[in-house]
Amino acid sequence: MIKAPVRRHIRHTEVEGGTCHVTWRLDKAQPLLIPEERTLIHGVIRRSAEFGCSIQAAVVMDDHVHVLFAPGELLSSARFVHAWKSTSSHAIVQAASRTAPLWQAEYYQRWIASPRLIPICVEYI
Repeated sequence: MIKAPVRRHIRHTEVEGGTCHVTWRLDKAQPLLIPEERTLIHGVIRRSAEFGCSIQAAVVMDDHVHVLFAPGELLSSARFVHAWKSTSSHAIVQAASRTAPLWQAEYYQRWIASPRLIPICVEYI
């Protein structure tokens, strides 16, 4: 069987010095995350501070993740999201009876237009 190429429909941008809100979801074939998996994912996200990322809020729900962060100067927001999804996926697939892919390929990204909106976003998360 020939697979069609993956098409990405969501455009991802970078805003230097900005604050970004990202959301990504479990793959549709995956069961909901259990508490231990949610804790693991949250730990992966927290470790990004070592690479210059400032996490302002993060929550791991049963089927999706929200993170509000400022990526800093070392890595792009896309690199952080890729690292979070990849690292957490590898760890969970190895530790549990799950098969890849764990996450949907895409994620939603929103850059916060004004610092006044950050507390609203934190409250939402």
